Amino acid sequence: MAQLFADAARAYLSAGINDTDTAISITAGGALFPVANGTDWFKAVLQDASGIEIVYVTAHTSASTSFTVTRGQEGTTARSFAAGSVFGLRVTAADTAAFAGKLGDAPSDGKTYGRKDAAWAEVVSGATYRIGDVQIAPTAPATGAWLLCDGSTYLQSSYTDLYAAIGLIANSPGQVSSFTSRTMPSSANWAAMAYGNGVFVATTSNGTNVAASSTDGATWTARTFPTNQRWNGVAYGNGVFVAVGDSLSGTATNVVATSPDGVTWTNRTISASSTWQSVAYGNGTFVAISRATGTTASTSPDGITWTARTLPTSAGWWAITFGNGIFVAVASGGTAAAISPDGISWTAVTLPVSGNWRAIAYGNGNFVTLGLSSAVALTSPDGITWTSRTLPSSSNWSAVAFGGGAFMAVTQTSGNTCAVSSDGIVWTTRTLPATGTYYGVAYGNKVFVTAALASTSAASAYAGISYNPSTQFAVPRAISEEINSWVKAL
Repeated sequence: MAQLFADAARAYLSAGINDTDTAISITAGGALFPVANGTDWFKAVLQDASGIEIVYVTAHTSASTSFTVTRGQEGTTARSFAAGSVFGLRVTAADTAAFAGKLGDAPSDGKTYGRKDAAWAEVVSGATYRIGDVQIAPTAPATGAWLLCDGSTYLQSSYTDLYAAIGLIANSPGQVSSFTSRTMPSSANWAAMAYGNGVFVATTSNGTNVAASSTDGATWTARTFPTNQRWNGVAYGNGVFVAVGDSLSGTATNVVATSPDGVTWTNRTISASSTWQSVAYGNGTFVAISRATGTTASTSPDGITWTARTLPTSAGWWAITFGNGIFVAVASGGTAAAISPDGISWTAVTLPVSGNWRAIAYGNGNFVTLGLSSAVALTSPDGITWTSRTLPSSSNWSAVAFGGGAFMAVTQTSGNTCAVSSDGIVWTTRTLPATGTYYGVAYGNKVFVTAALASTSAASAYAGISYNPSTQFAVPRAISEEINSWVKAL
């Protein structure tokens, strides 16, 4: 016997019935309902202001307004219904539960099965299946793919057809796609990079050159700083880009530049004349540090008005970042580091390894710092306690950024090597499309972007496992949650 279905089959009783009647008549609309012959049947629901009763229709001829029914089904009670009560074909809770059960107990031995009535049967040549039967063909396990389910949670599936169908990258978290070669608008010493407000900004260490890209690093437009400087660092926050630096001769300067969009830049005056190297934004404040051996720092809420601050140790401070509620700065030589919640009050920290620490970033619960001529990186959850990690090669690691579940580090050693890591602990060597000395890297809008010194070479790579660079397909959160449930069910 097969259960029958029809769309929008709804009518009204032409005469009242009591709790024992098995013959039902409707005013009109008999053609909306299926033909039931005792072997094939369908469900119908009687309804009035007092509730419902589910009945099974065992006999109904084509277009007839008369039905033969079995009363009080699926836990409902037969009772009287007046003329004009609703009579309609509906899917019931029992139907839904039965359908869910059909999907949940499929054999998983690699064969193809079909749900035939109440049991699974192996699908073989010549077998007949009706509408309403469910078929499933389990996929043999292959290399597992990671699915980004809700923006932070990853689940692994061995069903290659599932992640292929939705366009996912078959890599574990922390990986990025293949790098694509890009071209900067001029050959310049591209030294620093930041992302904000939909725009990548790259600054140079040899003049007035600045470049902006609103196409995820694919195309760039040349822009001009108002002052000829070595622009060593750039950051975005509070609706503005802020760039810091020093004169081309390497002597101190008190000039800083700001821009709301990376296009139009304005000179500002920082609190002290120094060789400003790096800047970061957090907790409503920009913080700039100097690489000149000393204790010079400066803070600003907007990049316009700056206040002189003092670092706790005399050192050549080279890199600063913000994360986990604190600023962390590292020095270019030795074991000096410092932490601050606001850029004003600082605490000295001693790193476990002496090195030329040139880059620092925060992500996935860890600060990561790395430096020149070393295969060593350091990680810390709080900026205080640090642990040595191993980079894939001894190189002049010059910049690092975090985004899309990954750290990406580049090197100023001439070549095309970079490295990626999900946690700063285990690193994997990756290859850039062009040889160069890379000084800056930034992440934004699912893309890492880096550019080379004294060159027009740049590269970009998509990050985040739910993004496919060939199809530009990202799994929206709503259906990601459905994928989560699918994987659990499989």
